[in-house]
Amino acid sequence: MKSVANFDRVPRANVLRDSQAAVDPIAQVVRETVAVAVEHAGQRLKAIILTGSAARAESTALSVAGGWSFLGDCEFVLVFKPGELLVNAEKLSGIQREIERRLLRICIACPVGLSPVHPSYLARLGPQIYSFELKQCGRVVWGDPDILALIPDCSVADIPRADAWRLLCNRMIEQLAVAGKDPLPAPEPSLQPDYQTVKLALDLATSFLLFCGEYAPSYQERSARLLKLAEKSSQIPGQPFGLWPFAELVQRLTCWKICPVSGEAESFPSLQPTVWDYAGRLWKWELRQLIGESADPNPMHRWMELQPRRERLQGWASLARRCGWVKSFAQSPRWWRLGRRASPRYWIYAAAGELFLWLPYLVGDGEHIFPNHSLETWRDWLPVRPREESRISWRQLARDINSNYQQFLMGTIS
Repeated sequence: MKSVANFDRVPRANVLRDSQAAVDPIAQVVRETVAVAVEHAGQRLKAIILTGSAARAESTALSVAGGWSFLGDCEFVLVFKPGELLVNAEKLSGIQREIERRLLRICIACPVGLSPVHPSYLARLGPQIYSFELKQCGRVVWGDPDILALIPDCSVADIPRADAWRLLCNRMIEQLAVAGKDPLPAPEPSLQPDYQTVKLALDLATSFLLFCGEYAPSYQERSARLLKLAEKSSQIPGQPFGLWPFAELVQRLTCWKICPVSGEAESFPSLQPTVWDYAGRLWKWELRQLIGESADPNPMHRWMELQPRRERLQGWASLARRCGWVKSFAQSPRWWRLGRRASPRYWIYAAAGELFLWLPYLVGDGEHIFPNHSLETWRDWLPVRPREESRISWRQLARDINSNYQQFLMGTIS
C-alpha cells in the first residue's frame, strides 16, 4: 500500500493525456492494465477480469494535485488459456511495476494486483466470499465475456461461516502490521494507517452479516442491511456489541470510502480504539458460534481441536512447498509438534488474535501491564520465526505475524 502521492513533481509533459482519466480514474487504470498485460501475454490470455472494490465502483481514490491517488489496490485476474504456462512471480512483479509506472506518468498513483490463473481454477472455486463476489460483481474488461460463468453458482447460505471468520482474521493481521511499525519522531503525512482501520471496520460488518445470514456483496448493501438488522437487534442472541453505534459507524465509513474527503480522515485515528474493541469482541463471538459453546473461555484452542486432520495436513504440505524441502526438513520437529494440533493458518491466526486483544493497551498507556512472557509463547506458534532474540517486542511480533501471513497464507486457502 502506498500513501497519497504528490504530483507537483511530475513533468508537465506527462500530465493527463485525456479528460477521461480526470473524470474516471478506474477507466484509465483498466486501460493501462489491459494494454500492458496484452503486450506481455496477449496470445496466451483468455480474459482479464477486474475484481474487488474497483469492480463494484467502491474503490477509494483521492483527487490530489493534478491527479488521483488510490488508497487500495485495483485487482485483476489474468485468465490464461488452458495449457499455457502462467507467468512466474518475477515476471508478474515486472508487469505490475510497468503498469504502475505508466499510471504515474498520467498522474494516477494506484497499486495494481494481478492474479494469473487457468479457467480450471475458476471452475474449481468453492462457495466463499471471494468467489461469490467475483461472480456477482467481477467485470470482464478484455477477452471472453462469458468467462465468469465458469464459477459454480452458490447462494449466500452456501458460504461457510468459517470463511467470514478468516476474512476477519486477515484484516486484523493487516491492522497489526500497521500498528507494529516503529513510531518515527516526525512521520510523513499519510492516510494509509487510517485506511487500514476503515477496511477493518467495513469487513467487521462483512463478517458479522454473514454469520447473521444477511451478507451482501457490496459495501453499500452491507451498510443498509446492518442498519435494518440493528432495528431488530433483540433477535440476535448474545450479540457481541451494541448494533446501533456499530451500524452508524459502518455507515459513516462506507460513505467516506466511496466518496472520500481528505480532511475528514484526520479524525479517524480517534476511531481506532473503538474499531479494535469491536474486532476483538467479534473475533471471540464468532469463534464461540463456530464451536457452538457460548461460554468457552478459550474458543480459539477449541476451534483448533475441531479442525479436520486432512485440512491440517494440507496446510503443512502447502507450507513445506513454499519454504522448500531443505528448510522444511530443518523445521520438521517443531512443525510436527504444531501440526498435531492445527494447520499453519490456525496457528498464525491464534497468535494474531491473542496479540490483537491487547492492542488497545499496547499503543496506549497500559503497555506496562502487558505480560511479556506471552510474547514468547505466541512467537512459538508461528510456523517460521524470523528471529531468535532472547527478548522480543510486541511490535516485532506483530511484524513477524504479518511476515508469516504474507509468505504462507496469501494466495492459498490451506
